[in-house]
Amino acid sequence: MEEKSVKGLILMGGQSTRMGSDKAFVQWHGQTLLEKAIDHLSGITDDIYLSVNAEQYDLLQDEYACIQDQYPDKGPMGGILSALEKLHEDLIVLAVDMPNLSAANILDLISAAKDFKTITCYQYKDAIQPFPSFWPVQLLPNLEASVLNNRLAMIKFIVAQQPKLITTNSPEQFNNFNRPDDMIG
Repeated sequence: MEEKSVKGLILMGGQSTRMGSDKAFVQWHGQTLLEKAIDHLSGITDDIYLSVNAEQYDLLQDEYACIQDQYPDKGPMGGILSALEKLHEDLIVLAVDMPNLSAANILDLISAAKDFKTITCYQYKDAIQPFPSFWPVQLLPNLEASVLNNRLAMIKFIVAQQPKLITTNSPEQFNNFNRPDDMIG
C-alpha cells in the first residue's frame, strides 16, 4: 500500500487543572511536553497543528499552526471536530501530555489504518487507548452529531465507529501526565 499523507494534531486545549499550569509548557527531561509531542510527529508529517483554547491561540498563533477549538468545554472530541472541519483531511491525533510515545507508535498507526475509513488506535488487554489515534475525515458527520448532542464519551464514540485496534503489550507508552507527581521518573 502506498502511504497516504496525514496531518498531525496535538490536543492541548484543556484546562490542566490537575497539573496546576498549562501542561504543554511543563518541562520533562529537558523539553516541554509540547516540544516532545512535536518531536513525535516530526519526520512523519510536515503538517503539524495544535488544537488550542482561546488563550493558547493568542499566545501561540504566530509561532505554530493553531486551530482554535470551536467547541469549548466539549473535551478532546470538540478539538478533533474543530480540526477536521477546518482541514478536511485525515488526522493523526496525539495528546500533548503523553511524552512516552515514539514515532514508531505513530508509524504503526498509519500502517494499520489501511482502509482509512475508521478510527485506528491501540488496545492494551481490554482497554482502548484513545491516543494516539488515526481519525479519517469520513468520520466528520458522526463526530459532529456526537459533539452537538453532547455525547462526549471518547471511548464510547470510538467503539461505535468499529475501530481498527492494534494490540500492544507496552502500556507505559500511553501514560499521560495529569499531575506534577506523574512526571517523576
